[in-house]
Amino acid sequence: MTQSTVDSTQFGVGLGARRVKGPSRLTLASTFQYGTQEKRGEQQTKLADQLTGTVRQEYDLADRLFAYGNGDAEYNAIQRLSIRGIPQAGLGYKFWRSEDEDSTDFVAGTLGGSWVYERFFGGLDRDYFAIAFGLQAELPLPYESKLTGSVSYLPSVSSFVDDFLVKSEAALLVPLYKQLSFKFSVADTYDNTPAPDTAFNFLTTVVGLSAQL
Repeated sequence: MTQSTVDSTQFGVGLGARRVKGPSRLTLASTFQYGTQEKRGEQQTKLADQLTGTVRQEYDLADRLFAYGNGDAEYNAIQRLSIRGIPQAGLGYKFWRSEDEDSTDFVAGTLGGSWVYERFFGGLDRDYFAIAFGLQAELPLPYESKLTGSVSYLPSVSSFVDDFLVKSEAALLVPLYKQLSFKFSVADTYDNTPAPDTAFNFLTTVVGLSAQL
């Protein structure tokens, strides 16, 4: 929060739940960010107004091979995005995983199919079938810290070059006390066909605390 010639307020919150034991793994996650800015003598404007939700199910087929189903939904007023829905399914392979049975550390690649639906403010909507290329990782760092990240590239089946979506995120977690950790996260979405008068790229960073219950 800043109060001066320019007043600004911004906050974010996220909730999630995970089942990490195989052969069936489930992840639920949601985030909300909101922020405003008001210059003296001018009307208030929004800095952020975004809501996301994710459901992901994985099932082990072999030692390193797994099947997955994933559903993403997003609302983003800054990008004039009323709803973006992305169901996808496919196969994944863990190139590396920790030998510790209690650890969740791994590096994996995924390949599947998806459908991208976008509806923007004003009634404009787009949809296309896409191939889903993905990378995921959870990596251990010194002092029991952890780095997590994912990248998803969704090019249209009918036009790889002219219609695609790239979603990526990374987070650094540093333990502070018991289940409480310091968290720094970065999320980026590049939409090759955004709403009129909006940017192709949308980048957000959040610094805060994470509590594992």
